[in-house]
Amino acid sequence: MVIGVLSLIPSYVISGTKEKEALKNVEALEKSRQARGLDQIEKDLIETQALTKILTIDKTNPVFSDIIQLVTKPRPPGITIFSFDVSSIATKSTTSVSIIIQGKASTRDVLIDFKQKLEKNKDFSSIELPISDLAKGKNISFALRFTKSL
Repeated sequence: MVIGVLSLIPSYVISGTKEKEALKNVEALEKSRQARGLDQIEKDLIETQALTKILTIDKTNPVFSDIIQLVTKPRPPGITIFSFDVSSIATKSTTSVSIIIQGKASTRDVLIDFKQKLEKNKDFSSIELPISDLAKGKNISFALRFTKSL
């Protein structure tokens, strides 16, 4: 979970920087607008609208913190998650994400319980747990693979 949160920090910093830059541009436009004519004001407004569109959130991109929360919420005691791999899958008609979580389960029953809890979530599909991950009875390293529709 820490890895997931840490992976979000660069995006947060970049978006904050872009927002500050856009706000500075807006302030500069407002100051210079007073000295210009109406034609220049209209051009500036169009440019500002274009910058605003760039900063708006694209609904087709997943919010990774929400995905991580959906995965970790049904996690029973005895499951430790070491890593998340979230990849976007976009087609012409749909957008989904492929998720791979790796971790360790204290027992086979705990791992099966976790998989069943994930299967109850209607947003998740194609949940795969290799049979080889169930060969041991205790201290099981596992890798779960599934998809989530957006």
